Amino acid sequence: MTAKYIHDRFLPDKAIDMIDEAGAYVNVTPSHTAVVDVDDIEEILCSVCKIPKKAMVKEEYETVVNIEETLNAKVFGQKEAVNAVSEAIKLAKSGLGDENKPIGSFLFVGPSGVGKTELAKQIANELSLKLIRFDMSEYTEQHSVAKLIGSPAGYVGYEDGGLLTKELLKNPHCVLLLDEVEKAHPDIFKTFLQMFDYGMLTDNKGHKVDCRQTLVIMTSNAGVAEASKPALGFGSSNTVNVSAVTDAVNRMFPVEFRNRLSAIVTFNGLDEAMAVLVTKKELDILSEKLAKKNIKVNFSEECIKKIAKEGTSFEYGARNLQRMIDEKIKKMFVKEILSGTAVKECDLKVIEDQYVIVPVLEK
Repeated sequence: MTAKYIHDRFLPDKAIDMIDEAGAYVNVTPSHTAVVDVDDIEEILCSVCKIPKKAMVKEEYETVVNIEETLNAKVFGQKEAVNAVSEAIKLAKSGLGDENKPIGSFLFVGPSGVGKTELAKQIANELSLKLIRFDMSEYTEQHSVAKLIGSPAGYVGYEDGGLLTKELLKNPHCVLLLDEVEKAHPDIFKTFLQMFDYGMLTDNKGHKVDCRQTLVIMTSNAGVAEASKPALGFGSSNTVNVSAVTDAVNRMFPVEFRNRLSAIVTFNGLDEAMAVLVTKKELDILSEKLAKKNIKVNFSEECIKKIAKEGTSFEYGARNLQRMIDEKIKKMFVKEILSGTAVKECDLKVIEDQYVIVPVLEK
């Protein structure tokens, strides 16, 4: 276990130290037996190395085996992206992947609001990993590389270290999300080459940060504006022009960067069927909140389709959906909740193109 999870120390020292820590744990726990067992070692190792307990138990394999079905049920219409990431996770967890590289390094490209960031969040949730997110639009200047890995010796902030390297030292088992990576300065791409190739990232003090248990996901809108021009509107296909996106990615990212990625995945645009599924998911969340206020609400199919049409589009995806629900749906219940006049059960319908709450009369 120490050979697999502890990389900044050597055997037999690190193995003896874990047994010593486990012995101390047993000694100060009155209810424990006097013998150190495997569970004790796992517990101490998870604590010392900041490994999620779920990653150490066999039940995790059951989660990984069915991870495509779980993710597809939460991120709609993006089977290619889900399958690509799922296969990388399965390969790493089976022990047949390259142990000297991250679990996977992916570039997600596609229209805004179609689930690129959401997929990263759901993966982290399913694997019980911490999601570490960096908005790369904050790193547009050449000197901003120092913010990630730390300033050189003699410069202000040298002792503070880098934002990225500090986070990875604290949470080596994580999903690293680099949002809008195309906005970062090109020099930053060079910084990631050693991470993709050797699973290591060197900070400003020369320390090696282990990234071999990290899943790296980068998102980008590169080439989407040109690729989606022929397909604007609800009546059209949700397929993005892949060749246009590929050309933009090739222009924007250097070849040595692209060649080190596990995959470049193009996300589909949002069509009407996907919009309805996303809308139902958001309305289910609203229903749960209302249920806590003892209000049961039923949404008609016509109502769901109208919300989907008004809150989503191919160009902007589902970005405006939450705002639209807040402005047009939630505010209808606010006054009734605050005044205490809300009915226990109601239907939300569309009457004369307006959303209307219709109380359900008790029998």
